[in-house]
Amino acid sequence: MARKMQSFSQAQGDYSVSGFLPITLSETRGQHMNMHHHDQGGFSLIELMTVVIIMGVLATIALPLYQGYSQRSQVSAGLSEISSGRSAYDEALSANRDAAFIQTHANLGLQPATERCSEITITAPAGPDGAAAPALQCTLIGTGVVNGGVIRLDRLPGGTWQCRFGNGLTEGISPNGCTAF
Repeated sequence: MARKMQSFSQAQGDYSVSGFLPITLSETRGQHMNMHHHDQGGFSLIELMTVVIIMGVLATIALPLYQGYSQRSQVSAGLSEISSGRSAYDEALSANRDAAFIQTHANLGLQPATERCSEITITAPAGPDGAAAPALQCTLIGTGVVNGGVIRLDRLPGGTWQCRFGNGLTEGISPNGCTAF
């Protein structure tokens, strides 16, 4: 009979060790569940660290892309500042204007400096073919490698124009169709 009592007692989840009070499994389960009822809603340290790591990876990828985009737009803005002078340059050549006229910023509708160009340089063609390299040049104001870089328009024989870049600028941030000098 004692044997049956022991198995019945264990079947109910009562355990005791000599010298200690009996503890039932249902009591320990209840205490464990009560501990969760007192927890505050929030994130664990692991969850927060995971979010921080993910944000770090995204920032590592996004920052260089943003910087490249920003620098490319600065170079394009500099090119835009001097591009407006091409047609006036061509008109001055076809009207047989002298070098002093061509090299005057106001005559070509250009400023000596702008928000994006610290200096705009105009060079008159040296020969009768109308070629000048550089004809129109912008020394850039910008961030990183853009600052101090040069974007220019060369006038080729026959009146075609070619975009060129240099002085620290790279192909990755230069406008499409421009080549290094």
